[in-house]
Amino acid sequence: MQLKILLVEDEPFILMDIELQLQQDSHFVVSASDADKAIVVLRNEAVDLVLSDIDMPGSMDGIGLAAAVRDRWPSVRIVLMSGKQRPTLDELPSKTRFMSKPFNKSQLLQAVRAW
Repeated sequence: MQLKILLVEDEPFILMDIELQLQQDSHFVVSASDADKAIVVLRNEAVDLVLSDIDMPGSMDGIGLAAAVRDRWPSVRIVLMSGKQRPTLDELPSKTRFMSKPFNKSQLLQAVRAW
């Protein structure tokens, strides 16, 4: 199933790598480098899934972004990722999945498909 995925990642090389892996799996990817830019995208485009890093510069981190998405766009699926943090289920907005970095392509694709 092809998804329209909003990828939010502040590290350019990681963003390009994840974007390429998702595109190779036939997903349409829109990228943003921080949560503020992601909110602008969400206001202007319908997306199926937000895949966001937790640790980002700007007015909010990935957990804050996930909470905003859950409040304003409840049907959008959310996957958060981090190489530094390991949030508990209580720290995540409802129906949010978490994936530890680094991950391989099959783990990435499983995380975005597993709904």
